Amino acid sequence: MTGANRGLGLAFVRQYAADGWEVIAGCRDRGGADELRSIKDASDGRVTVERLDVLNFSTIASVAKDYNGRAIDVIINNAGEMAPKREDIGRQSFGSMDYGEWARIFRTNVFGPMKVSETFLDNAAASDQKKIVHMLSTIGSNLEGVRTPVFCCGPSKAALNKVSILMAEALRDRGPRIVSRPCEDAPRRSRREDRPADSIGGMRKVIAGLTLEATGGYIRYTGETVAF
Repeated sequence: MTGANRGLGLAFVRQYAADGWEVIAGCRDRGGADELRSIKDASDGRVTVERLDVLNFSTIASVAKDYNGRAIDVIINNAGEMAPKREDIGRQSFGSMDYGEWARIFRTNVFGPMKVSETFLDNAAASDQKKIVHMLSTIGSNLEGVRTPVFCCGPSKAALNKVSILMAEALRDRGPRIVSRPCEDAPRRSRREDRPADSIGGMRKVIAGLTLEATGGYIRYTGETVAF
């Protein structure tokens, strides 16, 4: 699990750990991940926190070395960026684009998941479940995301969806089931702070039921396919 120290990643760790899973929780700054470390401390050894920064490939290689030969059932590429913040939306808008920021977002949202998947492929292939999950957003859909003109994030999520489709074909003979999904559409009736738990609960059902035939799908947390 990448990006495990906040939001959806933290909800994933909390729910899987509560259900007795062993969780490898990767984050950029272990020292500042207070809530994640609290979950780890209460997990009876089921949660391990690793320094893993998807922008720093050497950290990915370092973690992979420690888990060489170990089967990992589900690899969740959750780390991602929506930045710039909404109040500074001009930095990813037409006519005022911050191209350095755009490049950083692509490195985080596309190159990072690809590199993690390449690096830990053998771990997934050696497991019983053989699942790789890419966390997306409906902002990457050409139909659902077109009204949100954020040029940094939207194209990066669309690119990750394409990467998922290409990976599904490239790895079909190896067996990994690859699913890409939107992550920001938890029920609007719930309180904002409850949305990650609502969304992750649904997504865990999708992951549990993922078959090789469904690999490469763009699947909402409800199990519905997102129109791309």
